[in-house]
Order: sequence, then structure tokens, then C-alpha cells
Amino acid sequence: KENLLTAGNILYLDGWVPAPEEEKLKTLLAKYDCAYELTDPLPEEYPEVPVKPKNSKIVQPINAVLDMYVPPVYDGIDPNPIMAPFFVTFFGLMLADMGCAIVMLILAWFMFKKMHAKGTMKNFAGLLVLCGISTFIFGALTGSFFGDFIPQLTKLIDPSSNVQLPALFTPLNDTLAILIG
Repeated sequence: KENLLTAGNILYLDGWVPAPEEEKLKTLLAKYDCAYELTDPLPEEYPEVPVKPKNSKIVQPINAVLDMYVPPVYDGIDPNPIMAPFFVTFFGLMLADMGCAIVMLILAWFMFKKMHAKGTMKNFAGLLVLCGISTFIFGALTGSFFGDFIPQLTKLIDPSSNVQLPALFTPLNDTLAILIG
């Protein structure tokens, strides 16, 4: 009892550490006069184990979407690499507007450069970049810049004008082409 309680207090901490950072924790704890035990989680603890997905820089922003729902379980698979191309493609296809894409890219630039986004906000800004690029591409394919802003603006200036942006297909007229695609 005399050797255990030197200051009259006992501090007990319980937590999780990612496996790649285990050595860093051991080095940190070695500096202090303390006892510790590191164990792998038991199967019944898997639902409680926090998950830190490790993805490439391209897939990392999709974590912002996954964080809004339920993260994968400890022994499960990370759906981000599978979900990323489909999410970005379908987002761009649904919005499909060059003007909105430019606004998204400006907002992402602002978040990166002026707000110095970190963590989830950095993932969200990266998601804006990926979705903005996809939206711009599909906006260019459909000839949409803030809807039909440019044709309407030219009609206000010159009512006899018939300016149209070039488009591979238009969603209102070529619905079947979009469904086939």
C-alpha cells in the first residue's frame, strides 16, 4: 500500500489508439512512471471501437459523407474507395451546371486558403472540389450555365438573338439518352 499510493491519488485512463500509432504511444508513456497495457479489441467490443479510415488523397474527402452516417465497423470494409467514383459522378450528373460548379470551386478555395480548413471541414472542402469538377464536366456536356442564364441574358439585351450554349445533350429534350447513360 505504501508503494502504490505515493501522492494519494490514482488515475486510470481507458481508450483507443490506431495500430500504426501504437509505437508513438509506447514512446510517450515510457517517459512517465506509469503502468499500461495495450490489447487488441475483443470481437464483442468491435461495435464500440472507433474507426479511422485511411484513404488516398482523392478518396479522403468522401469521409465527409460517411461521417454524416455510420462509420464502418472495426472488422468491416471501408466503403469510401468503392463509393467515391459513383458519388462524385452522380452528384455531377444531378447538378450538371457550370455556374454552380464555379461557385463550388470558389467556396472550396476559400475554405482551403482563407479558413485553413482542417479535419472534417477539410474533407468537405475536398468534396466540394471533386463534386465541383464533376458538376462542371456534366454542365459542359449539357450546356448549362446557371440554367439558361446566358440565353436569357442575351434575349434581354437583344430580343431577336437566339444564343445557345453548345451541348452534347440537353436533359429536358434527351431524357432517354440520360437514362441510357
